[in-house]
Amino acid sequence: MTHSQIWTAILKERARQEKKFPGRTIADVPPLMKLRILVEEVGEVAEAMDMLDANTVRNLKDELIQVAAVAVGWLESVDKRKDNGHVKVSG
Repeated sequence: MTHSQIWTAILKERARQEKKFPGRTIADVPPLMKLRILVEEVGEVAEAMDMLDANTVRNLKDELIQVAAVAVGWLESVDKRKDNGHVKVSG
């Protein structure tokens, strides 16, 4: 994939994510939940790698695109939240 194809795929996935949850943006999701979502996606990359062969490379690429799209969405939301995306830790 070229650089341009990669970013096109990531932006397409971001649009799909936004459509999947209408009326709720990534800015509405608490930072800790964003981390959980990202870690879940990274786990799916690990699963895809575990089953990697010539026929499953497409699945690995799809999972990596999803990880990137989640990270991009989180970055988009940082300035939209009043807490700037910071997790508040008590103690």
